[in-house]
Amino acid sequence: MEGAGFALFAVLFALLSVAGTLALYSVIDAETSNPRVVDREEAESLAREEAERRARKLGRRDE
Repeated sequence: MEGAGFALFAVLFALLSVAGTLALYSVIDAETSNPRVVDREEAESLAREEAERRARKLGRRDE
């Protein structure tokens, strides 16, 4: 019986590993399926806005 328990554990571990990998792949694929294409100036502007938004959210002031 001891060998059967280990075999069951090994099979469940393998299945969960594969399922987790596929789930992660699916999430990443969905996130990158339709990327927004912008020019350099717009990208820099968006990055500055995002940095400012995060700084405000964390309670940091502009320096």
